[in-house]
This record gives sequence, structure tokens and C-alpha cells, in this order.
Amino acid sequence: MALTGFPNFPTFPNVWQGTDRSEKKNGTKGADQYFGMDGNDTLYGAGGNDILDGNRGNDKLYGGAGHDTLTILGSDTLSGGSGFDFFEVVGIKYDQRLPSNSSVITDFTAKGANHDVLQLANFDFKWKDRDGDLSDGFSFQRKGKDTLITAEDAGGNVYKILVKNVLPGALTTKNVQLIDKPGFNLPATAEPGLDWRGTKAANDRVGTRGDDFMLARGGNDTLSGLGGDDTLNGEKGADRVYGGSGDDRIYVSGGDNVRGGAGEDVFVFLSHAKFASMTDAGLGHVRDFRAAEDRVELTLFGLDWEGRDAGLEDGWQLRKVANGWRVDIADGDAGRISFVLHTKAEALDESHFLFGFA
Repeated sequence: MALTGFPNFPTFPNVWQGTDRSEKKNGTKGADQYFGMDGNDTLYGAGGNDILDGNRGNDKLYGGAGHDTLTILGSDTLSGGSGFDFFEVVGIKYDQRLPSNSSVITDFTAKGANHDVLQLANFDFKWKDRDGDLSDGFSFQRKGKDTLITAEDAGGNVYKILVKNVLPGALTTKNVQLIDKPGFNLPATAEPGLDWRGTKAANDRVGTRGDDFMLARGGNDTLSGLGGDDTLNGEKGADRVYGGSGDDRIYVSGGDNVRGGAGEDVFVFLSHAKFASMTDAGLGHVRDFRAAEDRVELTLFGLDWEGRDAGLEDGWQLRKVANGWRVDIADGDAGRISFVLHTKAEALDESHFLFGFA
């Protein structure tokens, strides 16, 4: 289960999500997927075909060896490394203003069989609009040995991408692609997944048959993943989340009601004390926990299976209740967080829980 909205890449054995702090993460020889969240993060992919998403903040992304995908949001510095790579910018089609977007691609390869690709998704302009000014929302400007690409989305956000050591004449429709939604080298029979980020208001969003990534942020949201291996996160608010078919990764906090649907799903509970800007305290519900397939991930609590006895002296407790199993977790200054796994299972064991990071 990959934490990504970019479908048809290999399964990622090494998935990591950051916090609202500035963090550094080093990759492995395999395929890594790193999602930086807030803060000015530094992410290294190393080997393998990696996906690096710094999200908000002024991030530094280094793909390393392999065919990597690096997303641009904020004022980032990006280096794809060896192998052909994808650089992705996703525009917003509604009125939402983002922080400064002025990024640099340090090692873009424009020519040859292994050339890189810059993908501009969700923009309304066309290739012919790329003149020297921004009157049509799209411009190429020579800056010495470099090219400054400027794009404006429907929400009024302006994205500036400085492509180092590449002149405008070397950029063509083969290495700068205008697409409707994110998706990389998809087979003709595959449906691209959705890469979507909501607002602080209440959002209602339905996914696709592909591998969707939905991050709703604030508000009492309703997210439906439909098919594919989706990643769904309502963040703050009393959210309703439906995974649908596929092996989904669903984030849950206080006030949420979620259903994984068919497939082997992972329900992720984050520390509210450490992720206060993205989670809620209180009681959450997993309405269809299927013990034979599903798992619970408890991230950044410092827990282990042996600490589940009655009371919170060892950090958490697991106890049988009328409609399933209830988990209570001591969560620093935030007090406690709790959730109920609605299930007919008469017992849960260590195999049902993943203890992610101390």
C-alpha cells in the first residue's frame, strides 16, 4: 500500500510521512515513498524508483538513482539524479491561495532517450500560450543559461520553475507535458488515480478506479476512494471516509467514522500531541474492521504489544466492548485518544497492529 496518488508504480516497502516540523529522511536502495507534510524538509530517494513529495514548505528533494517522481509545492529545490525522472506541478482549479511557489530544478535532462519530464497538471492554458509574458497564464523566459517557466492556475496561484542549464529551445512537448491530472506512463487500460488536496472547509470528494491520494485538511469532509489502492486523509474535522475496493490506507482521528471496504486496509492513527494541526482528539470509529485482512498502524506513540494491559500505565489499553474492540492511548499533553474497531472478532493479537516509529 503506497502513500501516493501516483498509480502503477511498484509497491513501496518503505513508506514514510513527516510532521509539521522540518525533517530529513534518507532513502534506501529500493522504491521509497516519502511525504514531508509541513516544514522545510530534505528528502533523499537514493536507489530505486522513488516518489518524493515535500508538500508544504521550502523543501529539498533528491531522487538519486532510478526513475523518480518529485512533486513541487512551495519554493523547492529538486534534483532528479540519474535515470529519467518526473517533476510534477499540480494546479488548483478553485479559489485557494498558496504560499510562495518559486522552485529550482538543478539537473533537468531535456534530450536523449532518458530525458526527464516536467508535468503541469490541472492548468487551463495550452502549449501555444508559452510566450514571454504571463497574459495567457504560461510563459518561457531565458535567464542566462537557464529557463524560467511560469504557470498560473485557475485559483490565481503563480508557479515559477527555474530549469537550470536548459535553454527554452530545448523544451518541447516531449519533456514538458500539459495533462489533466497526475499520472505517469500509464498503460492504456489503466485509469489514472486522483491526486487531490482540499481546503479547510467541508469537502465532498469521490475518487476513481485508480490509486487515489486525497488530503482534505480541515472541515467535516466526506471522502470516497472507490477502486484502487487509495490513501485517504480527512485531517481535522469529523470526517466520513470510505475506502471502497482495493488495499487502502486510511487516516483516522477523533470524530471520524471510516470504512475500509473490500481489500486489505490499514487504518492509521497519529499522535494528536505531535500532529495537532492535522488530527483531532476524542473518539474515532472504524466501522468495518475485518480481522482477517485489515491492520491498525499506531504511529509515533512509542508503544509495543506488551503494553496493552488495563489502564494506561504502559501507554495504551485494548479491551473488548459490545460492538468490537476499543483502544485507548496515552498521548502526552493531549491526554488520551481512543478509537473503536467495530468487528465480530472474538480476539485480536499482535499481528493486527503495526507500531510505526517511537
